[in-house]
Parts: sequence; C-alpha cells; structure tokens
Amino acid sequence: MDNIKVLSKLLDIQTVIAGWILRLIIIIILILAGIHFNENPIGITIVIIIGLILMLLISRDYTLLLSSLGLIVRKTILGIWNKDEIIEYSKIESIIYTGDYTLSKEIFFDLMLGDLAPNPNFVKIKFKDGSLKKFRYYIFKNRIIDFVTLGNNLIKKK
Repeated sequence: MDNIKVLSKLLDIQTVIAGWILRLIIIIILILAGIHFNENPIGITIVIIIGLILMLLISRDYTLLLSSLGLIVRKTILGIWNKDEIIEYSKIESIIYTGDYTLSKEIFFDLMLGDLAPNPNFVKIKFKDGSLKKFRYYIFKNRIIDFVTLGNNLIKKK
C-alpha cells in the first residue's frame, strides 16, 4: 500500500475568518456581560450560556483529497473535536462542480451590496449507488475546478 498523501485541500478561508471574528465579538460580549453581572444575574447568566454555546457551535470545515484512500470531510468544533467522514474512491462515481463564485463577483458584491453574500460554489459527490452528497464552499471557482478535476482523475484510476 502506497503512502497516503494530501493532494489538495478545500478550506473556506472566508468562513474561518468570519468564525474568528464572531468568536471575538462573543468574547467581548461575555466580558461586558461579566462586568454587569451584579445588575441582572439571571439575564447575564443566560447571555453567558448562549455565548458559550455559540462559541462551541462555530466550526471550521474542510475537505481533503488523498492520494489513495479517498476524500476526507472534516468538521471541527473549536479545534478540539473533529468528526471525519471518509469517502472512498471506490464508492464514488464522479465529483461535480456547480456555481459561479469568482473573484470578480466577490469584488462586485463587496462594492455594491455590502455584506450580502453571493451564491456559493458547490461540490457534489455522486455515488455509484445513485445517491448524492453536496458540500458548500465560498472558494473561488478556479480552485474548486482544480480540486474536482484532480478528484475525478483519481476516481478513474481506482
């Protein structure tokens, strides 16, 4: 068996940055809530609990394309708990790309529409049993097309 190497990685950096910004905002709210705890202990306790739960729910997901095994979809919560889903090449019929999220659209949406997010790109995995699994990414089109092309080439070899 050959060594398993990571050939490509899809990491939605926009989501990672937004997650860190959201964590920072939650930490600031928790600090301010703690300062005012004596004014309304029950209300502040509820705010603190909700803030801590939100921090635990923020995830950093990514997809790895491996040399021989298949795809690994990793879901991470605070970098502490990881849930890996291994999708073997032998079970995949094809990997499909849909969407048109590009740098020019990102610039347009930033300039014209402020914080309204454009439509994301999707990677769809079509299995040999006919089922379909879909993953959403705010990653530019050319990066996902490279990932999908490499993945389909590996599937053909298996």
